[in-house]
Amino acid sequence: MKSLISFLKVLSIILIISEFAFVESKFTLKFKQPKSCPQNTNFFFDSSNCGTCGTKCGDSTRCFLGSCVCTEGLKICENKCVDNLTNPEHCGKCGTKCNLPDEICSLGTCSCKNDFTRCSNGCFDLKFDEQNCGACGKVCESGYDCINGECVIQTGAKLCDNIIKFINKDSENCGDCGVKCTAEQACVNGKCDCPPIQIRRTISFPSEQGTQFEDSIPADTGCKKWSINKITYRSGSWMDNIRLSLTDPNGNDYEKTGIVRGGKGGGEQTPIDFKNNPIDKIIIYKTDNNENVSGIKFVAKNNRTWEIGNVDNHFTTIQLEEGEKIIGTFGRADGFLKSIGFILYK
Repeated sequence: MKSLISFLKVLSIILIISEFAFVESKFTLKFKQPKSCPQNTNFFFDSSNCGTCGTKCGDSTRCFLGSCVCTEGLKICENKCVDNLTNPEHCGKCGTKCNLPDEICSLGTCSCKNDFTRCSNGCFDLKFDEQNCGACGKVCESGYDCINGECVIQTGAKLCDNIIKFINKDSENCGDCGVKCTAEQACVNGKCDCPPIQIRRTISFPSEQGTQFEDSIPADTGCKKWSINKITYRSGSWMDNIRLSLTDPNGNDYEKTGIVRGGKGGGEQTPIDFKNNPIDKIIIYKTDNNENVSGIKFVAKNNRTWEIGNVDNHFTTIQLEEGEKIIGTFGRADGFLKSIGFILYK
């Protein structure tokens, strides 16, 4: 009797194994196939029709016994298949994150990438990191670079009286310790020189009519700059002419008679004093027929305004940049101003 029971148990195991071995081929016979899927679709193992027709398994997954499961070597973490050996969000196991800067997940362990060293606040290259130079927490002071694990003085800097000075741009230590530039000069690349000047030309309502003109003052003389302190103009119903009055490099007022443009000189001559009112923007107006400049409005940084001529018609605005000054005018005229532009510098 015992022998019969044992035989029946063995037979049952053989039948179960045989059924599992042929389950893939038999499944198509047991499952009612929807018309939209091929007749012999295997819903146990088809990743495009996993369990039901049209159910697709995503990346890094496969269909096994009618369910999408991770491919070999991956695990499900937060409903995604991940590699716990390399994923920095799930390193070694789900939820273990490699959070430090420049930290990576390698073989399931959070570690620093090649040539980096773990410090309390991250992974760093101790050869070139100025906050961890040669050792964790060793900081290079301002004016020093970290090179091969040592704090060395930067190019363009020098130790003057035990204080780092940037001799390439320090006007008190220009090129070397103690070399001072004059008040008008700047230290440029280790040499005392005039500060660089930027020139900008801007014009509104350009015209091809009339005679072309351009007048400007020297932008600098021995590092000292001219500046416009006043504009004198004549105008009737339209703009007639405009004259620039200047301050020379020594601070003296100087009227450069050459900078007079326009036409008949009719109307009233009126000065505008810019000396204590730095200009923020210039608004130029045009006549209805677009043939002449009808007026100009100057707006100072303190919102004080001056209007020349007729300022009721079409207009455009010239916005001065920070530090810009007027050094000249240009445009066209034939009895009246046809167009007017300004030469600016800073």
